[in-house]
Amino acid sequence: MSGYYKIGGSCLNQIPLDFSGNLSRIRKAIQQARTAGIQVLCLPELCISGYGCEDAFFREDVLIQSKHSLAILEEDCTGMAIFVGLPLEIGGRIFNAVAALIDGKLRGFTLKSRLAGEGIYYEPRWFCAGDGTTSNWEWQSGIIQVGNPVYQWGDIIMGIEICEDAWAANRPALQYYEKGVNLILNPSASNFEMGKSHIREQIVTESSRTFHCTYVYANLLGNEAGGIVTGK
Repeated sequence: MSGYYKIGGSCLNQIPLDFSGNLSRIRKAIQQARTAGIQVLCLPELCISGYGCEDAFFREDVLIQSKHSLAILEEDCTGMAIFVGLPLEIGGRIFNAVAALIDGKLRGFTLKSRLAGEGIYYEPRWFCAGDGTTSNWEWQSGIIQVGNPVYQWGDIIMGIEICEDAWAANRPALQYYEKGVNLILNPSASNFEMGKSHIREQIVTESSRTFHCTYVYANLLGNEAGGIVTGK
């Protein structure tokens, strides 16, 4: 692959624990992206399970069903690079993760390192924070990278910041810049707040300028459990 690439972000209206419905909406978004000629697609944070699962994130069946949905999506991404959020258990710890599905194969997981724990957010209750390092991990299909991997597909060198990661001073984008990343994707589940859209636009614009890259942001939509309203 070389030349120009078409990159997209899909803002989905997901429902906590509605695995069949969430999967259906994700697959529809992938098909729409494929029809539109999009080669790289960013899907929102925790869109496989829904963001507001609360203490259900501790349930084994939630983690198993999330992995099952991911396996189905892996078959849908031939000829595309798709990034999709889910809860992930590693060594008895649960992480807020984003899977990289590139040309029909799972290539790795990015782990959220800055967990939202203020105001309406309680992520530190359910998730462990990634430590910003990258290591190898044995997955069903072989050895993959976990942590803050950099992914390459053709001429595109990609890194992931998950929502709150982009709001921190010592953010993952600093590592990615040093590694020559030219595309940073931000899957988010940020709540609605008056004037917040302008702040998000500033983050995207300033990040693109500062790190000399294309910066793509995709947020959940809708009214989730707990009264959290998510939106662009």
